[in-house]
Formats: sequence, structure tokens, C-alpha cells
Amino acid sequence: MRVLGLWGAPTPVCAQIFTSIEADHGDPSDFHRILRPGAAALIRKDVPGVSFEEAFDGFAIVDGDLFEPKGEQGRSPAALVLDLFRRHGTEALDRIESNAFIAVWDARSARLYLLRDRFGMSLGYWMKQGEALLWSSELTTLLRCDPRVELDGAAIDQFLADGRVTAPWTTLKHISKLPSAHYLRGDARGVTVRRYWRQDGRLRLKVSYPERLALLEDALLAAHRRQITHGKPAAALLSGGVDSMLMVALLAKLGCNTETFTYRYTHYDGKFNEGEPAARAAAWLGLPHHEMPVGPDDIAAHFEDILWQHQGPLTYGLHSALLSQIAAGSTEVLYSGQGNGGPSLTEQIGLAISSVPALGRLLARLGELPFADREPLACLAYIGRVAQTRLSWRFHSPLTDPSTRGALYADASLLEEATAAREELFEAVIAEFADQTPQNAFCGSIQRLATSDSSLQWTTAFIRASGLLGRCPYYDRGLIDLMYRLPRERDKEDLRHIAAKYLPRDLAFAPKIGQTIPISSWLRGPMADWLGERLEIGRIAQSGIFRPAAVRQTYKAHLAGRGNHGWTLWGVAALLGWQEIIQREAGRHTSRAMALSAVG
Repeated sequence: MRVLGLWGAPTPVCAQIFTSIEADHGDPSDFHRILRPGAAALIRKDVPGVSFEEAFDGFAIVDGDLFEPKGEQGRSPAALVLDLFRRHGTEALDRIESNAFIAVWDARSARLYLLRDRFGMSLGYWMKQGEALLWSSELTTLLRCDPRVELDGAAIDQFLADGRVTAPWTTLKHISKLPSAHYLRGDARGVTVRRYWRQDGRLRLKVSYPERLALLEDALLAAHRRQITHGKPAAALLSGGVDSMLMVALLAKLGCNTETFTYRYTHYDGKFNEGEPAARAAAWLGLPHHEMPVGPDDIAAHFEDILWQHQGPLTYGLHSALLSQIAAGSTEVLYSGQGNGGPSLTEQIGLAISSVPALGRLLARLGELPFADREPLACLAYIGRVAQTRLSWRFHSPLTDPSTRGALYADASLLEEATAAREELFEAVIAEFADQTPQNAFCGSIQRLATSDSSLQWTTAFIRASGLLGRCPYYDRGLIDLMYRLPRERDKEDLRHIAAKYLPRDLAFAPKIGQTIPISSWLRGPMADWLGERLEIGRIAQSGIFRPAAVRQTYKAHLAGRGNHGWTLWGVAALLGWQEIIQREAGRHTSRAMALSAVG
């Protein structure tokens, strides 16, 4: 438990739940309580990146790094935020630069504000419980404060289809996630959630290509400079891609004492292992470099811990959970080189023809033909899907197709209802970028609907669970604002030209291989027995989500090599495992609070 807040709840209820949490963690002195008429909070003292400030007119809590505003030395980030709200009210929202989840209780207006950072580097959850609203930076804390266990069918289907759950959804019906760049306001009129910032490229910059590269390099340096803590050792995740290579190069240029780390998948020999180019880049920059082996035994042994730390099921980022080698060192900060890319050439063609709906529909239908997975048929079908939806591959069921999902569900109506709900959510977000260029609308939608709830979520969750502070310099407002005002380059061409100033040219222009764990081969090999146990017929039947016979048939087909169902089977196992955690942990603190009250 990092932070728990209650708004509109009677103080005795707060005290009982808080006492239960403190007792559960062993030592009440590890926590700080704030009890105010109308609002209360419990903050864990011994976790990095959490600060709080209380005063007669309210309180503020910051869970994460605050980059702006900067105050005099010794003042906590929470004190700066509280002062900002005193002076500017809601206008303060646009003045805050952070990767933090922020809560402010304004006692003068009896109003609560919850703020998630612009790009989704923080996590923020909330739920209603009777007349009260409970909020936390961890879903698991809210899970333990409420006995409800009903899953959200639309979220389950999206996870199985796309590998993530998009805010405001979570896997639980009664818990919502605050979307990136949004804030919640609670007052006597009720609860509202609104966007406070959006990427905006309407004021285009017309500059020569050398000027463009100079502007971008200056913005990159400023972004990295903002996130450096000088004098303390840092660590950086380094892959074979240009984003992370350029990041560590700029950190080195700015004098950051950085060690680099690269994942290596065991029981696997293929393109997803990027150790060789990463080691070359680190050596060129004179930085220490380490490989972190991740194998099937690591995933199987830490399965429940991975789900718990992530606050729910996950897919591609499983390797990110294994950070013990970094956490055992002396660093406090871990940098991740996740960056922003523009649409590919294929996607640009799809966006270009999106104004011709009939052509988009025609091309998309090619995906229904025999041998639709072969080039160039698959490429043309993908162009059609992009033209129809104005969304990338991340939104076209890359993990489990609709027919397979429909066959797996115990409830035959789940697929149709979930698909309609997902399309409604996506269309609402796309409409927010209607006045942008097709390319910027495309990128803005990806950030809101995918990045903040997939790669940034698992990065944040696992870094925090390891007792570290996580920073992503590419997610900086000044840098993003500039990138949206420049033409969208293909394959990160601009970044590659800048990286070539600091690194060998072949590394700067090497094609990016998306790093993902080789789950399909592992589940067919060293993890096959483990998967069989997780997908035991009784366990599937008890969940009520899936048809046991259909799941077992898919499992056997994967083992026999009749199709590649690795991520589908992992998704089913992760959902079942998460459901078991929910049923075991839901209401734990509420029940304990009732027991404590009875004893008292």
C-alpha cells in the first residue's frame, strides 16, 4: 500500500480501514494519517517518490516525480503543488509537469482533485463505495477495501484481444482507472472526469531540415536534463533500438552516472535478444553494461507476484517484472527509453485513403480471404483496416481474433457486447483529435488508448514494486509539443540522424526489433506442464469465463504445433490467475476493519 484516500466518508470508517491496513503491514509508524472533515488519506512513509503536505486549508499528495514547478531546496513536491492550487485553482493543472499521480483536497471549497500525468507514467484508480469515494495509486489497495468481485466483460475481451485494458476500464466493474492527461473533481455536485491537456500540432513549424534536427536535439537535451538527478547513480534499460540508445547517450553527455541493463531470454535463440547491439552502444559510450537473464522458470515461479505488482493481467511486458538485479544495486532511478514514433509507411497510406470509405472497406475485406496472412494480401488488408478505423495494428486484435475469442467464452453474448463497448470508447477518443492532422490524430489516439495503459503501465508498476523511481525522458511536454508541430518522420528518421552524432552509424540506423518475450515457444516447451496446470478443467469451469473444452482444445493444438496460440493461452491463464487473486483478496481490509471494530 502506497497511498489510500477517502472522500465523503465518515471519519470512524476511515479510521477502521486505516487501522486494518496498518495492522496488516505490521507497524503503524510506517504510515502517516491525514484526517480532515470530508476527506482523509493514509500514506506509506518508506516508499520512494511519495510526498505529502497538510495544512489548515487542505492537503496534497504526490506519488511520483515532480519536475515543475521547482521550488527552493527542502520544500516537498506536495507543498509546491498545494501552493500552486492555492494561487491558481484549476489553472494549476496545466502548470504541473510530472510523472506523478497527484491528489489535492481543498478544504475551502470542499473539493477533491485527482490528477494523472500527461502521458500515463503514473497510475491512479478510484471507486465509489456507498456515499464515499476511495482512491489510490494502486488498484490492489482498493481491491482489499471492497468485497465486490464482479469482472468487467468488455475489459476481459479487450485484454484477450489486444493485451491491455484501456482507461477508464479496469478488470473490475466497480474500480475505474483515471486516463492519462485527465483529472477527477469531486464536490457537492458529484464526480466529474475531464481531460486537462492534449497533444496539439495545429501551429506547424516551417523550418529547414538542419534547423529541424537542431530544434529536436535541443528539446531532447532539455527533456533529459529535466529528469536527471545529479550526484546519484542511475540505471537505464538499454535495448537494440534507437530510442534507448540515444537516451543513454544523452544521459552520458549530461554527466549522469548510468549503468545499462539489457534483458536476455533463455531457452531461446532468436531476434528478440538484443544484447550484442546494446553492449556495443554501452561500450562506445563508456558505460557499464549488464545482461539480465529471463527464463521460463522465472515467469512460472513469480506468476502471481507479476499479476499483483502489475495490478492485473498483462502480456508483452512480462520481462519488465524481473528487476531484482537492478534493485539490488545502489541506484534509486531507472530510466526507460520508450519513445514516440510516427505511423509506418503502410499506416500512412491507410490514413491517406481514410477519406474514401468504400476503398478502405474493400481492402479490409481482403483479410477474410484464404491465405490472408500472406504478403501482399495481408499488407493491403491492413491498409484497409487503418483506413476504416484510423488506428494502428494495436487495435486490430493482434493477440486473439474475434472468432477464437467467441469460441472460448462461456457467455455467447460477451463478444458482441464487448466489441460494441470497445468501439464506442475508441471512437470517443478519436473524436478528441478530430481537428488534428491524420498523423497527429493517429499518434494521439495511440498514446491515450494504448501506450499509457500497456508499456508505460507495466514499466511504472514493476519499477515501483522494485523500490525504484522510473523516468522516461521521451515523455516530456516540451519535447512532445515540438514533435507534434513537426512533420512526422518515418521509422524515427530524425532521431536516427541525431543518434548518429553520438553512436556508430550502423547502430543509429539499425532496424528496431520490438522486444517481446518468446512466450509461444516457452509454452510449447519448458512451460507446457505449468500451463497445463493453470488451465486445468476444474479451474476453468470454476471461473465461469471460459468454456473448458474450448480452452483445452486450443492448448492441445498449440502443443501439437497446429497454430500459434501462445498469447491467447497466456491471456486465459493470466485472467484466471488474476480472478483467483481477486476472489482471495477482495474486501480483506473491510472485513478486518469490521473485526477490529467489534473487538474495540
